[in-house]
Amino acid sequence: MGDPELSCPLPFPMNDPHGEGEGTGAVTDSGLWDDIKSRTWYPFHCGWNRMMKLDTTAFEKAIASLERAVSRAQGSPNDEELRDAVIQRFEYTMDLSWKLIQYALKNADMQDSAILTKRDLFREGARRGWIVNPITWFEYYKARNETSHAYNVEVAQRVFQRAIAFLPESKTLCEKLQKEKND
Repeated sequence: MGDPELSCPLPFPMNDPHGEGEGTGAVTDSGLWDDIKSRTWYPFHCGWNRMMKLDTTAFEKAIASLERAVSRAQGSPNDEELRDAVIQRFEYTMDLSWKLIQYALKNADMQDSAILTKRDLFREGARRGWIVNPITWFEYYKARNETSHAYNVEVAQRVFQRAIAFLPESKTLCEKLQKEKND
């Protein structure tokens, strides 16, 4: 029946333009198939042994933003607004980090049922060598959540310190995930 790749099921319903296999997802138009193969999610869907394209752009920008804020805040240690800016950037960089780990694990054929909590994500990220110590990441996530409930100067200072410690680890995570997607 021709190229076996052309019978790879699509993740969405598609009508065959030639009336053959309508509704089955079979692709018989080679131009369309080339377009579909160029989409980064499709090779993984077909079970090819390759990680889907992992876009770390937003995470890289968040890390750069956090780094700039940390640098400015360390130059003005008594500036509460700069400290709060670091905390805010830490919060969204932390959110992007766990979401990126989750996405990478799903693309690495990790079953959703095996990943039930953020702790599971961090443990599996450490098992795969993306992060060094999952317990440290548990603490980062706890710090990320502390500021969202009530504002307290002592808590803010503690979260600020965790944000500073988080910065190099977030860079390492980004580098390792970029390396993984390129391998």
